[in-house]
Amino acid sequence: MTALFKGSRTGEDAWPCRGRVVLDAPPSAVAPYVGDATLEALGPDRTVLTAGSWSWAGLAASVARFDVDFEVLDPPELRDAVAGLARRFTAAAG
Repeated sequence: MTALFKGSRTGEDAWPCRGRVVLDAPPSAVAPYVGDATLEALGPDRTVLTAGSWSWAGLAASVARFDVDFEVLDPPELRDAVAGLARRFTAAAG
């Protein structure tokens, strides 16, 4: 079976990897940068971001670009990708 990706000629208009995180930032601070992701306010300084990517590592890196603390809500695959990137970043920092 061939994987179909968002934006491909034959693919569906949906990301194969989707996850939710809580960002420690107000919705107004991240809204200009979310692309096709969605936001839900959790108060004045916290936001639920629901986003997608072609890979779990890509989604984890996309969340990290906001440069704020965050918590992965779901799915477990995104948690694993964040842990994997943390290990790689720690090793790269020496």
